[in-house]
Amino acid sequence: TLYYVLGERLAGVLMSRLCTSHLSSHIRQNLDETSAQMGLIVPLVSQKSVDLADFIQQSEAGTMFSLSWIITWFAYVMTDEDVIYRLYDVFLTSPPLMPVYMSAAIVLHRKRDIMAVECELSSVHQVLHRLPQDLPLDMLIRHACDLLQEFPPASSRLCQ
Repeated sequence: TLYYVLGERLAGVLMSRLCTSHLSSHIRQNLDETSAQMGLIVPLVSQKSVDLADFIQQSEAGTMFSLSWIITWFAYVMTDEDVIYRLYDVFLTSPPLMPVYMSAAIVLHRKRDIMAVECELSSVHQVLHRLPQDLPLDMLIRHACDLLQEFPPASSRLCQ
């Protein structure tokens, strides 16, 4: 995506910088840091909807649904290039964990869909993994920013 928008030279410069900041945890020998970031999604969700967080935990769906969301900044799961560009703009100008906060905002937004299925791993994972293409992007960006402001990464409430 960066190559397509910026061209080879500028995309290379930007990627070099991103690999030492925003994307550094995703290019290690293992995904331990990425997994830890994904592990913040349900605690973030629980700050706004305990019943949804409990439902996800009881289903044992985990957070693997969000792996492609976080490491590709949603480019792998969104088909509209303008949506991808908008998300990249947000993520480039935000702290490195913003994709995690966006993931939590999306899960919260989809509460009704998630809780409408049977509370078991495959059903919940399937709903979480299949991201609708018609999400209200600007509203979700605002909600993700609100979550970040209200529950910053170092927040003790987030670690509970």
